[in-house]
Amino acid sequence: MSAKPTEGSVKSADRALAIIELVADRGTARFQDILNDLSLARSSAHALLRTLVSTGWLQHNPQTRMYSLGLRAWQ
Repeated sequence: MSAKPTEGSVKSADRALAIIELVADRGTARFQDILNDLSLARSSAHALLRTLVSTGWLQHNPQTRMYSLGLRAWQ
């Protein structure tokens, strides 16, 4: 899977959608998995994940350190 943008697209939106698709495909994903699989910079991934969690698209379990789809993804 890649977070490479397509022509005429918004790079950050492409990256956010790639994260959602990765988590949806796997069920859960760790921060390091997201970095490695999507070849994202650590700071970019952190900012995108923080946004996706705060808007409800993803949820983060601090005990397991896993990301999963949030309620917003199911609405």
